[in-house]
Amino acid sequence: MFGAKLLQIITLARFEELNVNFFRKCMEPMEKGLRNAKMGKSIVHDVVVVGRSTKIPKVQQLMQDFFNGNFTEYYAGLGFSNANIITALT
Repeated sequence: MFGAKLLQIITLARFEELNVNFFRKCMEPMEKGLRNAKMGKSIVHDVVVVGRSTKIPKVQQLMQDFFNGNFTEYYAGLGFSNANIITALT
């Protein structure tokens, strides 16, 4: 069966369950960046994230939990050029 295809339909909840460890690893660069900048989470007011994975509800929830819900705006799923514009304006 060379070239066989596999198709498995799963729910969003199951997808998130299977990938939660990968999603949590995404938080490590934010922790490192804040630590290197000697900044606390409490001073973050806006969060700009880029990429399709930012539209996943579990990723959004992890971001919310990471910052303890302290930010007022969450810009997700933007293109890189739009993210640069929003970052410059905030």
